[in-house]
Amino acid sequence: ADVAWARSEAEGSVPFGEHNFDRFNARVQLAGATSQTDLFAGYQAKFFGWPNLYTPFNSNETENLQTLLVAWNHRTDFGRGDFLEAGAWYRRNKDDYAFNRFAPLGPVHPFQHTTWAHGAAFGGRKSPGDVTIHFRGEWVADELKSTSLTVGRFHTRTLTKFSLVPEKAWGPAAGERVVVKAGAGYDDSNRGGAAVSPVFELAREQPGAALQRIHFSYAKTTQVPTYTALNSSAVAGLFRGNANLGRESSHNVELGARGTLLGWTGQAALFHRRDD
Repeated sequence: ADVAWARSEAEGSVPFGEHNFDRFNARVQLAGATSQTDLFAGYQAKFFGWPNLYTPFNSNETENLQTLLVAWNHRTDFGRGDFLEAGAWYRRNKDDYAFNRFAPLGPVHPFQHTTWAHGAAFGGRKSPGDVTIHFRGEWVADELKSTSLTVGRFHTRTLTKFSLVPEKAWGPAAGERVVVKAGAGYDDSNRGGAAVSPVFELAREQPGAALQRIHFSYAKTTQVPTYTALNSSAVAGLFRGNANLGRESSHNVELGARGTLLGWTGQAALFHRRDD
């Protein structure tokens, strides 16, 4: 177990460029021969100012953040690389932004946001025979209360994700072998449509050779827009948004290699990525 505290403050290198920072955190870890459990709790507060912090309008802007995070994780190893891991977390983040630190404030601050998010996940690796299965599941829920991010269609949502990627290898364990991974991930939300993301990798491995590994892979990933993008006004204000933004996706194709030469070990990859 350990407990830590940190503090930093400075006047800054320019007028109205100061900061104040405090952080407290504690961690408890229980570790055995085949398992480990971690519990973490932390809080930090940071105030900082800077002229033109986010905008080009010659204004003395400030940001005031307070974040609370609690996380738990447990992992059990079963040998041969197989394991099962599960965790859960909770985070609250308060954000009070001032475009002009000297402007008078009323009872409602113009750019104040609080977000709550919590989630749970599990994942692991299992080798039933000559096939290895990689799996993961995740659930996240969040909520926003804001004085300015109010234009969007919703302020709460839940996200779920599941992935299953089997892997099979051909060849002797200590010599050259071919490894194939092929699977998919499934992402869904109660505020939009779902998406399926395929994953594929073909690799040739030869541990004792100069060219130890060469692989070709394709993977797709997706994510949903943030509340700043969804709930900012589309026609006015410092930051613009679009309430109808949909899920983003990224497609990545990669060719890579790893090996040794003249006592040096190196790896390299070429990739092409397209974001929608």
